[in-house]
Amino acid sequence: MLVSDVTEIRYRGGKGYLAVHLDEFGRRLAASASVSLVLDSFHRAVRRIRSLSGELRELVVHQDRGSLYTSEA
Repeated sequence: MLVSDVTEIRYRGGKGYLAVHLDEFGRRLAASASVSLVLDSFHRAVRRIRSLSGELRELVVHQDRGSLYTSEA
């Protein structure tokens, strides 16, 4: 199972956004929240899972219903 979310991280001097697809395979940090950040993180996770198991047949993906996850892309 994969779970995911985008979180805003504030730090001194600015903020960043973290998109995570967990089972630890798709972590990605960026300066802004975007659909491309979410898709890149997801594709990284899928590639890593395929390299370990060779298939995705029984993969369950649970994602947030925010606009970054429900966009047409």
